[in-house]
Parts: sequence; structure tokens; C-alpha cells
Amino acid sequence: MTTPFLFKKIWKEVKPYSIFPPTSVHATWAPVKLEPFTTRFQSFSIDNGTVLKVAASCRRHQTTVTGLLHALVLLCLSSELSDMKGFAARTPYDLRHYLPSHTKEYPWLVPKETICNYVSVLDHKFHPDLVAKIRDEFSPDRLAAGEPLSAEIMHTVWSVAARVRQEIKERLDSGIVNDVIGIMKFAGDWRPQQESEARKPRYLSWLVTNLGIMEGGLGKAENERQGDDWTIHRAQLFLSTEIPSAALSVAVSTIKDGQMDITCSWQDCVVDPDLEQDK
Repeated sequence: MTTPFLFKKIWKEVKPYSIFPPTSVHATWAPVKLEPFTTRFQSFSIDNGTVLKVAASCRRHQTTVTGLLHALVLLCLSSELSDMKGFAARTPYDLRHYLPSHTKEYPWLVPKETICNYVSVLDHKFHPDLVAKIRDEFSPDRLAAGEPLSAEIMHTVWSVAARVRQEIKERLDSGIVNDVIGIMKFAGDWRPQQESEARKPRYLSWLVTNLGIMEGGLGKAENERQGDDWTIHRAQLFLSTEIPSAALSVAVSTIKDGQMDITCSWQDCVVDPDLEQDK
């Protein structure tokens, strides 16, 4: 961890917002509320044929489903939240690829074969000039009438999706150097840290987390050994509310050769009811 990175992160945690007001990308549209604790959600599924087409389009535009979802959420919120100048979002990512197996301290541990919560996060900023460009190009009325999105807005969507994918790639390529997870050791007690976060203006408007593609069942040879056949037809990832974190959580899970399930969750009374209906 480099010294400039450490100082930047510590300053972000301790700076007084009474002197340094929220930036143009802070989620001022969704103030932090400690109650109620209720999490609300909506979900939908995409059939395998459509999933394959979407994945192929993502590859052609040098992005991923995660990048595309970030771009689409940005499109929707830019249209719905006219008072917002910019946005910030987050992508959690898996750390197991960087963790060693069979260490001296934990000889039994193989991270890639273990159900665990080894994750870190990457934040993305969408500045006012981009948001203004989206608002100029996007016509909600045209979409409501069942007409396709214009070529201009589709170009912007794919451009944003590709940028997000590139940011994720650069973060993954850098390994664990200057990873925010390294700052956690300075929090002696997580509860006071979270209470402190809840007193600050909300930074993140949304996050997108993607479990990737899961095998739908055992292979033929394995089935014969087990003496039983089974398959997974659907997998749904659901995130409960983390009060000081993102106002919206978009979670994706896909079964190989099967459907994709997407769930959007949020804290009750934080998101405006009109926006809930639009989702």
C-alpha cells in the first residue's frame, strides 16, 4: 500500500463535511436513514437465448454484463433524478484469485474451492458532463412508446459499459496493491465505524454485484457415481440493506445453459415510491 493511497483514503474518512460539502457525485437524492430496517426488492429473469445474445453484444463492445448493467442504471437514474449532477457506483470483486492455498497457518484452506466472503470493492464516478450528455440524448417518451433507443444513446451506453469494464480490469490486473481492503485493519471496531459512516452524506447511488455463471448440475459420469440426477434451474442473489452504503443494490446470478436472474434491492423509505415503480 502506497503512502499517497493511504492518506487519500484516511482523509476521505475523517474530513469534516461541514467544511467540505458533498461532491457532485454524492447520492444526495437518497439521504441515509437509520430506520426502518426493512429491505424491499424486485427481481426478474432473462431466458438463456436472450442471455447468449446479450453476452455476445457485450463481447463485441468490449465489455461485460456487469459493465452493461452499470451503464443501464446510470441511464435510468440520469433520466429520473433531474436534480442530480453526477453519480458514484460500486462493483464488488472476488479476492480468492490472489489468495494462496495450503499456507502454513491454514494448510487445509483452498480459497478457490471454499465458500467464503473474500471480496473487495471498486468505485466508479460518472461526472456531470456525462450525465448531461445522457439527458440530452435519451428520450423516455420514445422508450415508453415501445420505440428503440437512438443510435446516439446506445453509443453512450456501450461507451460507459466499456469504460466500467476497463476500470474493473485495471483493478484486477493490479492485484492487491492499493486495495481498499487493506484499510480495514485501521478500524478497531466495525460497529463504531459503521455508525460514523451513517452520519455522513451517502456517497454511492448503486452497486452491481455479479456471481457469474454457475454450473447447473453434475456431469453424466458424476451422476452415475452418485446414483442420482439433479440440476439447478435457477439461482437468485439477494442483498439486504447496508444502511450507509449504496441506495440501490443490483445482484446478478446465471445458471450455465439456463436463465439469468437480476434482483434490485433497497432500504424501505429511502427510495422514492415513484422511482420504485419505474424500476
